[in-house]
Parts: sequence; C-alpha cells; structure tokens
Amino acid sequence: MTHTVASKTTIAILYSGGDAPAMNMHLRCTVRIGLNRHEAVVLGVKGGYAGLVRTCQRLQRGHINLDELKHEINEFPGRSGLARRTSDLVSMDHAAVQGLAPRGGIILGAARCQAFRDLYVRKQVVDLLDSLGVTTVMRGDRGHCMLLAG
Repeated sequence: MTHTVASKTTIAILYSGGDAPAMNMHLRCTVRIGLNRHEAVVLGVKGGYAGLVRTCQRLQRGHINLDELKHEINEFPGRSGLARRTSDLVSMDHAAVQGLAPRGGIILGAARCQAFRDLYVRKQVVDLLDSLGVTTVMRGDRGHCMLLAG
C-alpha cells in the first residue's frame, strides 16, 4: 500500500538532543504502529529540529518549492530517502525500520538546533508541517518522548 503526504493522517517523528538507548526501537515501533494500526503516513525527520529548519531554508531560498518537496518525499520513501543527503524528510515504511533491533543510536540522527529557538523560525516550521498535512509531531529527546498534537 503506498501512501502520499497529505492523503491521510500524517505523523512527523524527530529526535533532538543526543542518542539514548532504544531510540531505533522506538522509531521502529512508532512507524509500525502508525502504518499498521492507524494507516498513517509517518515522516521521519533527519537531524531533529535542524532537519526541519534546513527544509524551511531550502524552500525560502528557492532551491525547491512545496510541490517539489512533496514529490521528493513521495518519490524517495524509506531507505532510499534515508540514503539521500539532500532529503531531511522521509516517508518511513516497513523496510526502513527492518533490522533496527540490534542497532544503537538513531538512524534519523539527533541534534540540537540553536536556530529553532527563534520564534520566526518556529513559525516557518509550523507552516511547513501544516502545508504537509502533519497533524502530530512525536519528539524523542535523550530517552524522553513527547507527543505534540495539532
């Protein structure tokens, strides 16, 4: 079953701060529950808040427009999206989280983002998430998980 951004419930998941034990397992469970139980689109955000900020900067600088971004997310799902250096938003699928149980760290990466403290930048990120149809953001931060629903 293929999902496209903004066609169903869309969840974004990101990790900030640093690595913690079982982050990959958390991602694996979240993706599987989102896909199987809720039939949701699960967007993985590479590099935490920094990945969202980079995506906003790409849009703002004209390197990509919103339609091209949506196409990129849908064209390169899962492992192919994770492997692309220029893609910070990845439509996660079962194959992307397969085999994560024994791996440490977090395949999406985790980072702090000083720019995200700026209210204008946060507004841009919220607008981006809204335009992608994201209704829920899950954030993992050094062993803590927070659910931010819109």
